[in-house]
Amino acid sequence: INCFAFCGFLFFISWYSSYGFIKHWNCILMRNYDITEQPMNLEMTTSHLVKEARSFIKRHQKDPFLLLVSFLHVHTPLVTTGRFLGKSKHGLYGDNVEEMDWMVGQIIDALDEERLTNDTLTYFASDHGGHLESKRGNVQTGGWNGIYKGGKGMGGWEGGIRVPGIFRWPGVLPAETVIDEPTSLMDVFPTAVHLAGGALPSDRIIDGQNMMPLLQGKVPHSEHEFLFHYCGKYLHAVRWHQKDKLVDRVREAKIFTKLDLRGLHFRAGNEWKTAFNTQTGGVVWKAHYTTPVFSPEGAGGCHDIITCSCAGEHVTHHYPPLLFDLTRDPAEDKPLSPDSEPQFMELIRRIDQTVKDHQKTLMPVPQQLSTNNNIWKPWLQPCCGPFPLCWCDDKNYTEHTIIS
Repeated sequence: INCFAFCGFLFFISWYSSYGFIKHWNCILMRNYDITEQPMNLEMTTSHLVKEARSFIKRHQKDPFLLLVSFLHVHTPLVTTGRFLGKSKHGLYGDNVEEMDWMVGQIIDALDEERLTNDTLTYFASDHGGHLESKRGNVQTGGWNGIYKGGKGMGGWEGGIRVPGIFRWPGVLPAETVIDEPTSLMDVFPTAVHLAGGALPSDRIIDGQNMMPLLQGKVPHSEHEFLFHYCGKYLHAVRWHQKDKLVDRVREAKIFTKLDLRGLHFRAGNEWKTAFNTQTGGVVWKAHYTTPVFSPEGAGGCHDIITCSCAGEHVTHHYPPLLFDLTRDPAEDKPLSPDSEPQFMELIRRIDQTVKDHQKTLMPVPQQLSTNNNIWKPWLQPCCGPFPLCWCDDKNYTEHTIIS
């Protein structure tokens, strides 16, 4: 009996660690408080999400609503349904983008069908840049960040934090407008509260700003003067939008200046340089206090450890911080120095003081991802069958979510 019990225990442990825990216990699909799939059928998730979004819009067409649709696209493993495989010339990643585009179109169509277009603010964004270290063989599967350095998991580099922000609200927001001002996903909360006619909490500092005045063209600049870029709980970089930099830059224009739709320019030798960018309304500085250690060196990512770390031996601390002028150098290729930027020390002093003021406003909170919170607790494990055999598939739910 003891032998059989021991063998059974070993079997359970191996199943738990290699298959059951990851796939059967953690990969679940729920509708409200009910488990509909365990493990979830990834190939059906696209239909599930679109169906639920369209159904929600239809059910709430006469009421104010807030709908958040969090796509699995374009995250690895890039699960793409058959109808979109091979559709893009950019491989599997392109196929996944094509499918996401179709999903967005389905949701937009639902708003149009219910005649809610002119009453609905639609906002498309992403939570981070492309995952440069994600590859399948020699094929890049995590996206590409263009000229911007870094990617997913990097709290400071532009490639990790600069993401698309696309808005749609016919009759309220001017169409075909490009706004080159820093905003943040933190701005969603204050904007939603404003549109709902509510009031922000007064017992705490709200870092986000209401975006509507900027989006409607009522103000020329974002209300964000400083943005603090964190990696986990660690401050990695600070962005300063110095809107009053025009006078200082004009002083540099000792020989010739020219003005066009993009800004005021001066000539240094045979090269024209931008003194003032009218699209940003000033100068955007970025100070990096901590940067990830790229591996291999110069690779632009942390390929040896898959995702860059926020702290420890895989980061480099800088003081004075690495300072970049994003207005002239959005790729962050040329760190400034006292020799190249006469106001270098004054800029660092101002940013340092702002960081100190910011840190005084922070309050300690329990760590959600602490070791204790990450330990598996059997009594909290969602399970739709007799534990530990958690396995179910609500056929009625699945059959009615297929969208042609």
